[in-house]
Amino acid sequence: NAAMNQHDPEGSTSLSTMSDIRFQTANDAFSPFPNKNSFLLSNWYWNGGAQKSKTDFRRLLRIIGSDEFNPRDVAETAWDSLDRKLGINDWDREEWQVEDAGWTECSVKISVPFHRYLDNPGVRDYKVPGFYHRPLVAVIHEKLTTKKEDVAHFVLEPYKLLWRLKDGEEPLPLYGEMYSSTAFLQAHQDLQQSPPEPGCSLPRVVVALMFWSDATHLTQFGNAKITPLYLYFASTPPHSAHFRKPYADGFPSSLTQLPDVFKDFVTQYMGQKKINANLMTHCNRELVHKQWRTLLDDEFIQVHKHGIVVDWVGDGQPRRFYPRIMTYSADYPEK
Repeated sequence: NAAMNQHDPEGSTSLSTMSDIRFQTANDAFSPFPNKNSFLLSNWYWNGGAQKSKTDFRRLLRIIGSDEFNPRDVAETAWDSLDRKLGINDWDREEWQVEDAGWTECSVKISVPFHRYLDNPGVRDYKVPGFYHRPLVAVIHEKLTTKKEDVAHFVLEPYKLLWRLKDGEEPLPLYGEMYSSTAFLQAHQDLQQSPPEPGCSLPRVVVALMFWSDATHLTQFGNAKITPLYLYFASTPPHSAHFRKPYADGFPSSLTQLPDVFKDFVTQYMGQKKINANLMTHCNRELVHKQWRTLLDDEFIQVHKHGIVVDWVGDGQPRRFYPRIMTYSADYPEK
């Protein structure tokens, strides 16, 4: 749409710009191991079980008996350093639980109803500890003011993506990125048609936010889980280097869940009666909603209504940015 955006941010997109795959040598294929033999020996050690069998022994003989096996390859391998590298996961690389990065911890209070036919009817409050989060406004401000590589190709104004098969035919709308979607276009138009802030003539820009969450098991055995809440800024074109980074915008929160001791709390008021599944569903749902209420705090509501003035790191020019939640993809945590 020429009136809104006169350039195609994906016009220079090619296969090379959307891929960060580099040419690999034979040894690179086994990274972080320095060579094939060290990889095979480590794979035999870690994946063959704690107690080795005769089958495992024969596998070892095939490795060291191969014509390609060179004892020097494994003799000079820094095994302890490799084990530490393999033990690092995505959580260890993030700013998780670091106060300097803006993380805070708080308890979330929910109201648990007990019906009138119980010995102890009424509503009881229960506090769930361990809700880690970062203020959304701080996350947005940091993104727009400090991460130039990430926002250098931001699409500040949405547009329609059309395709015309032949001259003279009616063009067809194409489904592509969020910034060419009907929802983004509508959010932009609604913002431009709304009354501006008193005395402010700065350009007004929609910051499109996309959230998703999914419960993740922390261990192979047991029920320990964590539910990271991920955030993605939808104005990022797919050819941006930022787009290729997994969870590039990080996660502003880790949604906590009802602890096992919650059932002991419920039993105090229900007596010998079996805990009702509907009650557990209700409490889980309330916990999810209360955590979102903490994230969508008064500061975020204020910025959602009135915007936040930022000198955009992309060109250094001031604009008034308005966050809009475009999508929220999630599993069904209240169940």
